[in-house]
Amino acid sequence: IKKIPNLIESRKKLLTIYIRTRGSSQKNQFSKNRNSDSIHYLETIKYFIKLKWNIIIIGDNYLNLALRFKDNDSLIYAEKFSVSKRLLEIYSMINSNFIISTLGGANMLSFYNHTVYVNMFPIGHIPAHYKMNNLFNKRDDFILNKNVYFKGKKISNSKKFYDIYYKSQLPKEYLIKQNTSNEILNFCKNHYKKYIN
Repeated sequence: IKKIPNLIESRKKLLTIYIRTRGSSQKNQFSKNRNSDSIHYLETIKYFIKLKWNIIIIGDNYLNLALRFKDNDSLIYAEKFSVSKRLLEIYSMINSNFIISTLGGANMLSFYNHTVYVNMFPIGHIPAHYKMNNLFNKRDDFILNKNVYFKGKKISNSKKFYDIYYKSQLPKEYLIKQNTSNEILNFCKNHYKKYIN
């Protein structure tokens, strides 16, 4: 970690973005539905850079996104500083002021930190966190579920969501789509203004 001067010396707030993108076959639809495309975080990173935050990107397949900011000192990722990915994941999830996370193994390390969850699947799932009451009572402020379509129509009412709550395998009539770049940006921006700023 000492190889990253901005991390140790900076007085900037620290944001971690954890992106889960694992290889998945058609046979493992559950794993595929949990994945998140890193490019959808581009606008969110730009937003927090303008706010003068340091941003650590961890997880899987984020290099295409990271290289768009390769000359920006505010963006930190393991390959940029030749540090261990696992060590940076542990450090960032424990020491960040704010975490934007998908559902995956590393999100368990954010148990004690201020965390929001995007591209959440299964629908209705609430990750383990020391402030579980906030997640239950203010779910829409802390969790952005993936977009769900039933027979080609986007589900927008909560009642229809209850039919698929906590289900990792959905019937063929359902289609799961990732949150868009604007959805992630607006969700994180609104959360920041309401709870962090």
